[in-house]
Amino acid sequence: MARHETDREDLMREAVRLVPRAAWHVPHEPDEVVIGFRGKALSVYFGPDPVYHFNEAGELRRAFVDGLLWKAEHGTLLVMQRHRSADATALRSRAMPPSDQRIALQEVGRRLEALADAIALSRAHCHVCVPSDADIAPRLLDTLRSVVLPIRPARRPGLRRQ
Repeated sequence: MARHETDREDLMREAVRLVPRAAWHVPHEPDEVVIGFRGKALSVYFGPDPVYHFNEAGELRRAFVDGLLWKAEHGTLLVMQRHRSADATALRSRAMPPSDQRIALQEVGRRLEALADAIALSRAHCHVCVPSDADIAPRLLDTLRSVVLPIRPARRPGLRRQ
């Protein structure tokens, strides 16, 4: 995790474990959307924030939203916040209240559905893809459509099914 939230790498160049990956211009999004796969696990970057990471089963395992880290544990979300001192950065966590979690997960689902619709209706434009000959749209649409709705937190933050 970057020491400062603005310290983000160039995902298209440096996210070598996301294969395939693609950068999209999406009409209703202010930043480019980078989407990639680690094996069968989907990651979606709506600019530097929010970012959603799923496991192979389509459950939310981690997210970065409004400068906070969300981490799935035991089917619930923990909210982790950075606390900085001159010497170190520490993460403090708390369970997200159930009503907040429900609203947050609905928002994740809404954004993913809007993204899938924009791609399916050719309103979004893929301008960079790695590898360059990958046709990521069909796989992306299948994966976005198969993400478990309503969005559920994973049992643990790892990539594998549980």
